[in-house]
Amino acid sequence: MSVEFRRTLDLLLVVERSRLRDLVEAAQGLLLEMDWSHLNRSEDYVRTAPPKGLLQGTVATPEDVVDAIRSVPERWRLDVAVALEDYID
Repeated sequence: MSVEFRRTLDLLLVVERSRLRDLVEAAQGLLLEMDWSHLNRSEDYVRTAPPKGLLQGTVATPEDVVDAIRSVPERWRLDVAVALEDYID
């Protein structure tokens, strides 16, 4: 996550933590229910660290955070949602 993203996320957490948590949890739930069988399953791919800069820009609303999750390449969306959930808590 970029410094800019983290700074605006931190501001958002001050005023909308509960709503943000609910929306990120809902996004994570949808991702857990998805069929991921179309993704490459090689061991090298599984062991690959996420690329830097997955979350860039600013967020002003909880919906912006959900949009940011959706903008991440499909392979990394669940990882991002879980990381954001941990960060919020």
